[in-house]
Amino acid sequence: MRRSVVWTIAAVAAVVCLFVALRYPPSDPSKATSAIGANDPAPAGTSARNRVVSGDGRAPVVSQPVSGLKSAYREKLVMLGKCGNAEVVLKAARTSRSAECMGTINVQKCVDQHNRATDSDPQFAAYRNQIAQCAGVSHPQAEIYLTLRAAAESGDQDAQVCFMKGVMSDVEDREIVGIADVYDDYQTLTRRYIAAAFSRGDWRIIQQFSKERTDMSDVALGAIYPYGTQEIAHKMLRLEYLGATGEYAHGLEERLQNMESAKDFNGNPILTPSQIRDGNEWARSTYETYYANSPRLTKEPAAPCDWDAG
Repeated sequence: MRRSVVWTIAAVAAVVCLFVALRYPPSDPSKATSAIGANDPAPAGTSARNRVVSGDGRAPVVSQPVSGLKSAYREKLVMLGKCGNAEVVLKAARTSRSAECMGTINVQKCVDQHNRATDSDPQFAAYRNQIAQCAGVSHPQAEIYLTLRAAAESGDQDAQVCFMKGVMSDVEDREIVGIADVYDDYQTLTRRYIAAAFSRGDWRIIQQFSKERTDMSDVALGAIYPYGTQEIAHKMLRLEYLGATGEYAHGLEERLQNMESAKDFNGNPILTPSQIRDGNEWARSTYETYYANSPRLTKEPAAPCDWDAG
């Protein structure tokens, strides 16, 4: 019974993935190419090393233009995203159809038949063509990591923000040539990029850390700079408010008032007076030290990359 429930959940997830993918099929593919080939402490506490592995190593990756990056890097990331997305779609299709095989006499034979039917289905032709154009790209996510890493290490600030935001999902050590431990590599570089972002008064890192809730895409970065709590979100939003103007500032003020007056199910304040006071003081000090000369915010700081594989 438990296995049946698991397969049913997997099938439902796969169908959702297929619906989105078939609604927005990939455009004509471009030829794959090979990967482009004094640490400052983060301004907050760090946590223990956290290995992040989810799914089957083929999670959705970049598929939309990374508009802030230099052209050569952007074009390659778009191409790699299409390669990864095509693999995800076909694998989801196989999983969805193979779920029907549970309970049959010969499960493997049934699965093989469904896989062959999926691989020859005309509605997946665009994805099969995409994969054919991606010959030589055995691990798209790994190549995305290397490409963003190269751009970030060249001093591209947009690439550094993209690198921090979630490039770690479903990258395995064995897939990264020349890097002994990809998780330690990510953490070492990201600590430096976080410190650099604060030092130059980059609002985009504050926007990232102002999230009140997090999901799996935040785990790797959250292991370095814990965020996703009301306390952290409050002080980040307070910092944004100090640099905001107009309607955006008004919206931030309302959010801050709601956070500071919010209570839990037992009627206790979610943020204590001391947490509010400390957060406000941290925001004031950080603003004066790093952000006083940054551009005023009239809207939510935009990230330079889009990680949606839709």
